[in-house]
Amino acid sequence: MTKEQAGKKLVPNWQVTATTIYCEAVKNEATIMVYRDWRTACAYHKRWGPVRREKRKGIGILLAWLGIVPEEKRTLASGCPGPEKCPQILEYRDRLYREEEELRGKAPVAS
Repeated sequence: MTKEQAGKKLVPNWQVTATTIYCEAVKNEATIMVYRDWRTACAYHKRWGPVRREKRKGIGILLAWLGIVPEEKRTLASGCPGPEKCPQILEYRDRLYREEEELRGKAPVAS
């Protein structure tokens, strides 16, 4: 979405829309949301931050079972730019914006 498009203030007839995607940066599913004012958010990023969660392997499974370490190993996902710059979130937002423009173009104008 360009600054020109944002300036037009296209207001959809929904409050928020969301979808679940597989995020390669964190290697997990993430729910992404677009709000009525075209702000974006990522539920995974809000809950965990830019962290990759992985199941433990080998001896880590036993240590997790014993309660010595957590079941999941968490490492920093350096490829996660956050919800403001995430290409998958921006692509979803732009697709919704185009769909709303098409709906506005096809809708009959009341006089």
